[in-house]
Formats: sequence, C-alpha cells, structure tokens
Amino acid sequence: MKTIMGLPERAARPDEMVSIDLEMFGQEEDKLHHPDQGTFASMQVGMGEDVYVITDKLDVPKMMERINPAKTWAMHNASYDLRHLQRYTNIVQRPIHDTMLYEKLMWASYYNSFGLADLSRRYLHERLDKNIREGFSTATEMSPEMLEYAAKDAVITLAVADIQRTLAPTLSETVRVYREIEEPALWAILDFQPVKIDVGAWEGLAETFTQKAAEIEAELGVNVQSPKKVLEFLYQQTGRRFESTGAEVLKPYAREHPVIDRILLARSYRVNKQTYGLGWLEKHLLPGDLVRTNFNQIGAETGRMTASDPALYNIPARQFPEFRRTITHKNGGLLICDISQQEPRILAYLSEDKELLYIFRNKQDVHLMVARWVFNDESMQKSDPRRSRYGKTINLGTSYGLSAYGLSNRTDLTEEEAQAFLDRYFKKFRGVKAYIDLERRKAVHRGYVETAFGRRVWVNPYSKQADNNAINSPIQGGGADQMKLWLSFIHKETKSRRIPYPVVINPYDELVMDVPPDMKDEYLSIAMDALTQVSEYLYPGVPFASEPAYGDNWGVKE
Repeated sequence: MKTIMGLPERAARPDEMVSIDLEMFGQEEDKLHHPDQGTFASMQVGMGEDVYVITDKLDVPKMMERINPAKTWAMHNASYDLRHLQRYTNIVQRPIHDTMLYEKLMWASYYNSFGLADLSRRYLHERLDKNIREGFSTATEMSPEMLEYAAKDAVITLAVADIQRTLAPTLSETVRVYREIEEPALWAILDFQPVKIDVGAWEGLAETFTQKAAEIEAELGVNVQSPKKVLEFLYQQTGRRFESTGAEVLKPYAREHPVIDRILLARSYRVNKQTYGLGWLEKHLLPGDLVRTNFNQIGAETGRMTASDPALYNIPARQFPEFRRTITHKNGGLLICDISQQEPRILAYLSEDKELLYIFRNKQDVHLMVARWVFNDESMQKSDPRRSRYGKTINLGTSYGLSAYGLSNRTDLTEEEAQAFLDRYFKKFRGVKAYIDLERRKAVHRGYVETAFGRRVWVNPYSKQADNNAINSPIQGGGADQMKLWLSFIHKETKSRRIPYPVVINPYDELVMDVPPDMKDEYLSIAMDALTQVSEYLYPGVPFASEPAYGDNWGVKE
C-alpha cells in the first residue's frame, strides 16, 4: 500500500472500481446519520495499489471529478459516506458497491457481524485496529496513526469488494438482488426526510401516562414496578405463587384473574412513559421539532429495514396508538399507504395454495374467510371480533410456524381447541402445509432458504427457531424485497417529474409520505402505480391491495 497525500494525477478509468472512505471529526456515535454532524477530517480514495488522501474539504469536488469516470465506487456502509460527502459536493445517483450490504446479502444469518474489521479478517486474514477510530470524536487534526488507519480502510474496502464480486455470482441471485433492490433503495433511503413531532401532544402523553399508572397502582394498592411486592400481591389475590412477574409468565392467567391485566397495563404505562417521555424529546428533537432516525437498510437477517436512534418503528401502534398521533407533518398532511395482508399474499404466491389464491383473486378478506372456515360459520361478517382474534392470528401466525400452544396463548382457546383450529386450517389450505414442509426440508438439505426474487437467508440448524425461520424468512424477506422496490420506484418517478421525494419513514409494510394537500392525488397515483408494477414483477398472478389514508398524523389509519 502506498499512501499519497493529495489528489490523483490521473482520472479513474471507465472500467475501474475505486474505493471511497470518509473520516469526520467530532461526531456523536448515536448521531452519525445526521447530515450536519461533525467536521471534515479526511477523504481516502483507493485506486489500484495507491491510496490518495485529502484533508481539506475544499478538495472534495476536485477528488470527485477525478474518480467520477470509474465504473463503480466501493464503500463500506455507503449511506454514511454519501450522506456526509453530499455536504461538500453534489453527488448524482450512480453504481455503488457497498461491501456491508453485499456481505449481508451473501451471508444473512450465517454470520452476525458485518463491520469492515470483520470482513478484513474473514477475507484477507488481517486484523484491523478499530480503537484508533474512537479518537476522531475528540480530535481536530489528523495524527500519523489516524492517517494510516484511514488509508488502510480504503485499501481493505477495495480488496474486499474485489473478492465479493468474485464470490457473489456463485451465491444464487445475490448480484441481482443487490443491483435491482438494495442499490436503488440505498439512494431512496438517503433522500428520506425527517419527521415532525407535535411536541405539546408528546409532552402531554408523558404526563397522562404517569397519571394513569398512578391511578391503577392506587386502585390496586401495589407498586407494579416492584417484582417482590407484585408477587406477594398476586399470591394474596389469586392464591397462586408465580415464578416471576414477566408478562410471558402472567399473561396466560389474565383471563382467570383480571387483576393481572390491570398490573400489566399499569406497568406498560410506566415503561412507555420512561421510553417515550421528556428524555426522548431532549435526546432526539432537532430545530423545527424534527426528528431524524437512522435507517438500517438491512437491519434484520431477512432483509427488513430497521430504524434506530431513535427506533421510530417501535413506537406503539396497538396498545398505545396515542404516540403515533404525535408524528405529524411539515407540508400539510401525511399520506399513508400500507400493503393489505402482505405476508398472507406472499404466502399464497410461494405455496401456490389454490384456496388462498382464490381468496385474493376474488378480493375477499383472508382473515374473515379463515375465521369462517375454522368456526364453520359462513354468516360471519367482517365486524365480528372472531375475524381479528382468530382469523388474523392464524393467518399471520402460520408464517411463523404457529403451534397450538402459541395460538392458545394469543387467544382464549385451550391448547386442544387451538390444535383443532389449526388442523381445520391445514385441511382447507393444503398447499400451505406442503410449503411449510418443503421449506423446512430445503433448510436442512441446503442450509438456506430464498425469497421469490432470490434473496438468501441461511438457517442455523442448531437454533430452536430453525423450523420457523425456514418458513418465515422467504415470506418476511419477500416483504422486504417488495417494500424496497416500491420505495425505489417512487423515488425514480418523483425524480423524473422533478417533484419532492416525500417519504419520511417506511415501517415494515407501509410508507409514510409528507405531502401537501394539493399534491395528494398525484403522489397517491404514483404510489399505487408503483405498487402495482412492483407486485406484478415480484409476485405475478397475486393481486396486492392498499387502503391509503391522508390526515394530520401517523395515527390516521387507526
């Protein structure tokens, strides 16, 4: 490795891959995704055997000119480098080889760590000392050790990218998944806008939750956050000695002893107040009452995105929907488009089950139809609580290998009744049972399963969840494929129309877009057309549907 301070004398060749690495001073670890965090330290570019290093941010546009002709830019965790490089120069969407995303695609669930140091050890048998990186948070100028560290990162990234390009084509459809799904999604996610918070409403919830928890505790006469006191109280009330106060231990007895529900409710108020109280605002709120979250593009082994710092996806939706109502808009309203019954539709495609396919092709409600079947009640209507309590639970649980014990815990059925319901379900949907058996055999014989598009997820045979992961990974991963492709189609279309890209968050099966009222119909048309195109491409023959809503806040669909 030869480190050269300054710009390359030549421009990159059109058939060349170069590596890019950026270092910043003064960044906080939980705010690395903030585009205004920190100051420029250095930029490293790997070209062949040489590494070029610049330490003046004014040289960034010049460096970009030299490397722009390269066929591909290799980066590790490209979203970080691109986000901060955009502060110093305009970057147009172009081919990127993200070594972190590639590695996650090739070895999802096989390995559990994907840092550059992990890849260096894995492929080059070389250990990287990442302790030096910690010094960048407090430093204001580059030391010789920092320069060597930064240059080495660029060299390692280029070497790993070369090896990955050799390996990836041998791993099924990895290259295709990266090029058609992950790489376009990278640019779409980079353009996400921050969300706006109704601060007054948020502060009011923190106070309300404290009050409600206190009222229940006064009613019961016990501190619900004290395990010892709760155990004593429950023995007095129920005559039963519980091994712990964990929800998983107490919940099965809630039907028999309603006081348990009151304890769990009060505890939930306390926990959510602590998690989403005033401290949350102090930590995450930006000027303009905005919050910018860190989107982890492949956050789960199935390919699903996650969000952290803050974890917006985890904001309660069912038990405490009030918090979602505090997520509001900057531009006039939130347009929310979710995919109705996404996983059952993907299951219908993968299993080719005739009954499931018939339900969706005839625009019937799958949860209602399943509830009617297991209860043998054709008169049941959508408003019947059995539709959600049993039909929806069975449909969604089937994708996760739901057992009779699991169904019993989620409903008021005994384990014997739950088994009878599942037996009746599989008698009707024989293709689903065949799919479950086939995927489990694949996992055993091949060591992995794949989505319909070819995303590979390895299955650890020693995990107690192996059987369930074999069933669910192609379904959940297929949902991730669909959502990312949907994002990319919307991103491309809005760019072509020269209108703002509106997405602020996309939790699991829905997109949340901040759009002005006079453009709502245009954005809705773009989103629905994109969903149709994506669904027909990934899952031909299975219609997908959405029930969009537009309103003042994220909770408008509740």
